[in-house]
This record gives sequence, structure tokens and C-alpha cells, in this order.
Amino acid sequence: MSIPTVPSVGGTKGIFELFVPGLFLLLNLLGVAYYAPRVGTHAVAAVQSSNQNPVATAAVVICFSYLLGVLLRLPQVERADELSARFLRRFHRAARLNKEATVDGSTMADQTTDDENDGYALWASDYFPYIRFLGTLCKNRLTPEALRFYEVAWKPYVQRGRVKHSKQFVNMCRMLIACIDPVVAAELYANESMCRYISGMFYSLVVVTPLIAAVWTYRLLTHQPFPLAALLLLYVPAILLILWNLRFMRIKESEALFAACLGHRDRLEPVLTREDVAHELPTGCME
Repeated sequence: MSIPTVPSVGGTKGIFELFVPGLFLLLNLLGVAYYAPRVGTHAVAAVQSSNQNPVATAAVVICFSYLLGVLLRLPQVERADELSARFLRRFHRAARLNKEATVDGSTMADQTTDDENDGYALWASDYFPYIRFLGTLCKNRLTPEALRFYEVAWKPYVQRGRVKHSKQFVNMCRMLIACIDPVVAAELYANESMCRYISGMFYSLVVVTPLIAAVWTYRLLTHQPFPLAALLLLYVPAILLILWNLRFMRIKESEALFAACLGHRDRLEPVLTREDVAHELPTGCME
């Protein structure tokens, strides 16, 4: 069985995670260069010469698109996710612990498990895979069996403070699910791929939006037209929408992974359970 772990050229993960964000960034950079001062004449000459050999031009575009996509992948989703969390903590009312409602329907008191929240709800302050937040869901909304599995198999890997050391645990869970249930693994793979695609587009927008604004300002001062200025009306709202929704998308990704592990708990629990932690759990959790 082939486990999709590495983005491949032509594959779903390679196209949506790497090629599309890279192509988007490349086209925008070429558009900005076309109108940029001292660069525009060279950009025009390059475009005119590319028309003479479209096959070579297409090959160069594909190669550079994948290269830029790989560069956009380097910051990883976690940084965009943290920016989304900061944005929500600043502008989402439910992120503050003095509010009664939360995104999952539980109370803010249930969201507060320790002093690491910095006064915010766990869904807005926890780190991927949001193990502490999943604990509140198991306690308040899921079955006792789900809570028992969480206490035994997931809670021991909870992050503490600013240390985010659960990534290896998440990767292990994904690989185990891929070996056990390829159908469920494909769904988890699609969720992960979507989040990575959104983060790649976010980084592209963050790069090109200031460049477009800078060139627009220059051409505005020199009384020259700049058709790409209209793109700012699309890119700025797109950045804000991603900041507002990316954290919720990653929470759903983590919830899906936990549900997949829970569904195969009979096979995964012996692998994920740490004996030193299991011995410390109350007797009722082990029954």
C-alpha cells in the first residue's frame, strides 16, 4: 500500500499544496515586475521572448511554480495557524474567558484547565493538535468511552507551556490509520491537504499584497496607471478570511484524526498507550 506522505508532481497533494500556491505567487510576482520601476522594461522583454518558445516557457513556469510552492511550504501550517489564533484572540468575542459561549457549545469554565491559556479559551490558545481542547470535548460532549480513550492514549502527549512536542505523535497516528484503514486515511489526508493549501495561499498573499501596494503607491505618485491595484480589493479580504477560519479548519482536522483513532481504538490503544501514564490513571479509566 502506498502511503501519501510526500507531495508528488501530478498528485493531489503536489498540485494543491505546492503547484497552485507557487503558480499564484509566480504570476503575481511577474505582474508586479511588469509594472515595477526599472524592472518593467526587462519584464516586457522577457514576456515577448517567451512567446517565441511556449513549450520552454511552460516548462520554466511549472518548475518555478513548484520551487516557489516548496519555499511556501517551509514556514509550515503551524505559523499561519498561530497567526490565525492571535487574530481570533484579538477580534473573536468567544475567545475571551469572560464570555459564556464557545465554538463547541461548552462553557468557558470548562475550557479552562490550567493557567497556560493566558485568559483565552483553549480553542484559541492551544497548539496543534489541540490535545487539551479535545479533552474538553470528550468531557463535555462525547461518550465516556471516548473520554477513557483520550485519557489513556492522547492526554499523555499534551503540550505544556510554549513547548509543542506533539507533532511526532500526530504523524504516528496518521501512519497507523493509513496502515489500518486506507479509506479513513484518505479523508484525513484530504483535510490535511486542504489546510496546507490554504496556508500556502496565505503566505503567497502575504508576500504579494505589500508588493502590489508598494508599486501602486509609486505609480500613483508618478501619475501612471496600475491595473493590478484592483487585486488589493480581493487579496486583503482573503487574508482576513483565512486568519478568521484557519484555526477552525485545523481544529476540524484534529477532531477527525481523534475520531479515526477512536474508531480503531482496539488496535491503536495498545500502541499509543504509555505504560507509565496508564499506571497513574484512576482505576475507572482502565476498565
